[in-house]
Amino acid sequence: MKTIALYHDQPERMEIDALVLSSAAADKRLYLVLDASPFYPEGGGQPSDLGRIAGLAVLDVQIVEGEHRHYVDCRDPAQLPAAGSTVHCSVDSARRQDHTCQHSAQHLLSATVLRLIGAATKSFHLGEDYCSIDIDCPQVDGQTSRLIEAEVQAAIDNGYALHTHVCSHAEAEQFDLRRLPPADEDQLRIVEIDGFDFTPCCGTHVGDTSQLRLFRLLRAEKYKSMTRLYFLAGERAVADYRKLAELSSVSAALLGCAEADIALFVQQQAEKLQAAERQLAAQRLALAACRSEYLLALAAKPAEQTDKSIESSGLDLIYSTDAVIGIRAAALDMAEAQLLAKTLAGHGRVALVLAVPVVTVVAVAPDSSWQLGRTLSPLLPAKDGKSGPSAFSGARGGGGPASFQAALPDNETALAFLKEACRLLSLAAPQQKAKSSGPGPA
Repeated sequence: MKTIALYHDQPERMEIDALVLSSAAADKRLYLVLDASPFYPEGGGQPSDLGRIAGLAVLDVQIVEGEHRHYVDCRDPAQLPAAGSTVHCSVDSARRQDHTCQHSAQHLLSATVLRLIGAATKSFHLGEDYCSIDIDCPQVDGQTSRLIEAEVQAAIDNGYALHTHVCSHAEAEQFDLRRLPPADEDQLRIVEIDGFDFTPCCGTHVGDTSQLRLFRLLRAEKYKSMTRLYFLAGERAVADYRKLAELSSVSAALLGCAEADIALFVQQQAEKLQAAERQLAAQRLALAACRSEYLLALAAKPAEQTDKSIESSGLDLIYSTDAVIGIRAAALDMAEAQLLAKTLAGHGRVALVLAVPVVTVVAVAPDSSWQLGRTLSPLLPAKDGKSGPSAFSGARGGGGPASFQAALPDNETALAFLKEACRLLSLAAPQQKAKSSGPGPA
């Protein structure tokens, strides 16, 4: 016995009593087959209805091998209603109404897009948060998007009737179909929008377009060689506009301007912020230059003359040669440490800065010939987690020829890492000088 699809024949019926034909399990899920069903099964881009059967939550509805399977929240087959018993079925009407609205809006949107820009719809997605169609068009600009939205809303306001035609393939040829019908179905359902759109579809639809109330085209984005249009309709669109209105009101209050002036006010503030960021970047660069000159001057003094000055600056000179300089910075963040290392390297030395707050060592070389990554990576644990004889446990990082960065587990380990890195680079310094000077005269 075949299940009577009430969701097509009597879509307004959300509660019925039905006869259980059979029950079984598939893919570790239990399901019921009924003599009649108000539950729409997943298909045509529309998710299935949910609800309850005999008090059991309906998790999914699918048509498998011509059989309407109602998958229920039950793990014990013995607790399923027996074949021949009568069960009460109730559909989640709010979910059905929402899906009906979004699916009908998709038909209207696809017909409008085809009419305005000649782009066919290739796929449809109806999700919990948004709906979308993929159209055969590489790009849709803002002006075209606004035109499409306005045309769809106009069709909603005009209240065009929707009709469903159940027919054979031969009978379907009388309609100017927007897309070809499935070849494997003997009986077709053609959904018509008042004489201007005819589409093969098994989904549920509103009686006329005015029931959609409101339409919003959210955005258009490139997807592969097509364009994906995101949209909302009905209560989803109304709720979205309510949210936007609330955000607009709150934003205007926070900014101290009228709602109509929010965009202009934000633009002005953004320009001020960009100017302030440019000024701040210049100041940070100047400060890094001053710190570099200060540190290089300290490095040129005898050690006994530098202790107090170094401690009061928050910059601790740990290591210094003609080729390598190592600094411990008590208060610099990562960005400041990186900028200081880069500025020091501009004076011809490999600079290593330990940023104490983030326990990270930053190294920058004057040029890529130093191969910092190749020299310092052996200090890190191997990728398999096993530490080599000279590795620092817990360290992680890496780098390239002219830059390197390592995060350490604690400040004591970080200081030891800094000193060892300086030592290794100092050993490489004579070879580096030989490379830079090149071969002597023949």
